[in-house]
Amino acid sequence: MTGYVCEKKTLHEKCPNDKVGIFSEEKEKFWQYLKQRKRDGCLMGCSVTGGTEHSVIIDGVNTGVISGHAYGLLDVFEITDKRMENPRKTHRLLRIRNPWGQGEWKGKWSDESEQIEENRAELEKYINELQDEEKFELNEEDGTFLINYASFRDIFNRLFVANNFPDSWWAIRFNYEWNA
Repeated sequence: MTGYVCEKKTLHEKCPNDKVGIFSEEKEKFWQYLKQRKRDGCLMGCSVTGGTEHSVIIDGVNTGVISGHAYGLLDVFEITDKRMENPRKTHRLLRIRNPWGQGEWKGKWSDESEQIEENRAELEKYINELQDEEKFELNEEDGTFLINYASFRDIFNRLFVANNFPDSWWAIRFNYEWNA
């Protein structure tokens, strides 16, 4: 539908209950990959394998994420941690949307979490810099939620990217048909 070249990445095969972190030696490389895809204007999505539309439960707690369900990965960004003594310290966050418009992540950086409250000023600044159609309300049950990068890597295990190649790329397309 988009004309973009699509790719599907398996981040790990383990279900979230196995508590296996992914890309332990490649976390930074994968973060940079996500940021570059966003800069290139790629469309991205993510999912958790498992039964269709089952709640993902970790240690007996409902995460708010649904397995076998596609989510839109809308943004990859960082905000400065104003509380830390190291001014270069940032929080790596992803903005994700459940296309149903309800049902959101309930862990760190979720609506009404202490992380949201402690960093509200930085998050409001981020939201205000978004284009009007991208803006959302913190703490609203609208299907849009934030998740920190570490939790994203642990929970979601599929990434879908529709690559929008940068203008510096070029190609030649040939129209032809097979005659058997």
